[in-house]
Amino acid sequence: MSHLPPNHPFRAAWFQALPEPAAQELRSLARERQVKAGVRFYETGEALHGFFGILSGFASVRVDDAEMTDTFGHLHGPGIWVGEFSILLGQSLVGITAHTDLRLVQLSKSDFEKVAAKYPEIWKALAMQTGISGRLCIQIARDLLLRDPFQRCDATLRRLTLNQPLPCELPITQHDLAEICGLSRGVVSRCLSKMEREGLVQRGYGHITLLRAPEETCF
Repeated sequence: MSHLPPNHPFRAAWFQALPEPAAQELRSLARERQVKAGVRFYETGEALHGFFGILSGFASVRVDDAEMTDTFGHLHGPGIWVGEFSILLGQSLVGITAHTDLRLVQLSKSDFEKVAAKYPEIWKALAMQTGISGRLCIQIARDLLLRDPFQRCDATLRRLTLNQPLPCELPITQHDLAEICGLSRGVVSRCLSKMEREGLVQRGYGHITLLRAPEETCF
C-alpha cells in the first residue's frame, strides 16, 4: 500500500481501518470503471449496487428532489469514496455526475456483503465512511450559514480542496462556485478578486486554483 499516492481510494481512512485480509479481498474484487464528463453515474433515489472510489478526475454532487431543482452542492476529487448509502440502504440520497472524465474503482454491493459475511468488522469501517460523509454535510451547512460572502467563498474553496495537495486546480467556473456558495456571480467575482490580490487563489479559463494552505487563509 505504501506505493500508492496519498489520495488513492485504497488509502482512505475507512479502508485503512479494515483488517488486512478483508482489505486484500476487497481490492481483488474492485473493478475499474471510466465515466465520461457529464454522465450521471449515481442517481437520486435509484436502487444502486455500487460503492465508488475516485482514482482520477472530479465528480459533482447534485441535489435533485421534489422540493428543489438540480443544485450543485459539492465536488469530490481523487481518493474520495461515494455511494456507501447504496450499500447500507440500497438506494442513493444524492445524484453524482462526472464533472470531468473519471477513473473509478467500484465495489459492488454483493461483493461487499460477501466479504462482510467473513469479516463482519468491515461494517464498522463502513460506518466510519458514513460518519465522514455526515461530517461533510455539516460542513456544507456551516459554510452556507456564513453571512460574510468572502468567508463563505474561502470556506467553500477550502472544503472543495480538502484532502487534496496544494496548490489544487479545481475544474470549476465562477458560475459553478456561485451555485455551490449560494451567492450571485457578481459577488463571487469580487470575492475571488480579493483572494487573488492576497495570493490565495488564481483564476483561469474553466478552473480556479487554491494556492495557499488552508491554515494560512484568513480574513
